[in-house]
Amino acid sequence: MAEIRYNVLMRWVSRVIIGVGVVLVAVGLTVLLWPLHANGVSGSALLPHYAKELGFQTSYALPLHPTLGELRLAGVRLPGDVVAHRRRLGELVGGIGLALVVVSSVFAARHRRWPA
Repeated sequence: MAEIRYNVLMRWVSRVIIGVGVVLVAVGLTVLLWPLHANGVSGSALLPHYAKELGFQTSYALPLHPTLGELRLAGVRLPGDVVAHRRRLGELVGGIGLALVVVSSVFAARHRRWPA
């Protein structure tokens, strides 16, 4: 009797973990497809549309033609950095969800008792 309760509990836990994983994959896709709201970029992280020119203001003087590193050091949020951050976030959340689904599915398949 105790073994039946254990199997029912393990199946329930496995289904809950798979459900959480599927939700995380959906959240990761939503993050990737959600519109970006930043200076110089529009669209989503998967299909960004960059502006031709970008305006910014810093609290100290920059060289006439600053490099990307100097702009980042001055605190300017570049459109490419915003897109890269959103992509990394979506990939991380979706990857964790996918890992939960795969690990829980493999665990459930390996511990399934087949009738004799």
